[in-house]
Amino acid sequence: MSQRVFVNRGGVLPRPAPVVDAADIGPGSVVEGTDWLVRSAEAVYVQRFLDSLAYRIETPTASIVVTGDTQPCDSVVALATGATALVSM
Repeated sequence: MSQRVFVNRGGVLPRPAPVVDAADIGPGSVVEGTDWLVRSAEAVYVQRFLDSLAYRIETPTASIVVTGDTQPCDSVVALATGATALVSM
């Protein structure tokens, strides 16, 4: 289906693979752009087996915190304090 959409938008098959420039981050990491900032904090879920992070995305007009499956924990509460919205699983 995605290949059909690609062709309908003017693409030619075979569709080239996307180029991804990724880097691992951990709790406390900050990534900045011109008018946005993303902070991360630990989200407690199944530690020892998986490391989970919550993210706070800030712009000049609003901030949103996004976290997956987590239990109540001080790190996510601190990250979400004063945010415009919290999205949690």
